[in-house]
Amino acid sequence: MPGKVTLYVRDEDLWRRAREASGSGGLSDLVHQLLRQWLERPDVSASAPTLLERARTLQHDAATLVRTLEADEARPRRRPQRKRRRVRP
Repeated sequence: MPGKVTLYVRDEDLWRRAREASGSGGLSDLVHQLLRQWLERPDVSASAPTLLERARTLQHDAATLVRTLEADEARPRRRPQRKRRRVRP
């Protein structure tokens, strides 16, 4: 796990809104996602991700997939309705 990094945000309202909107992953996860998206833009000149960074991304994506599938399985299923046949007179 990487060391901690301090991030300074000068706009208190922006910080408050980001905290409210960050969801269950918190601000660290939000900043992580936004940095990754920004670095993947074609107009940003950055070195290629390291093998370790790619592995961490894969691990994060797999964990997200597992949580999604578990939540889907926990959701009660509705039985499909049977089609009713018309009775001919």
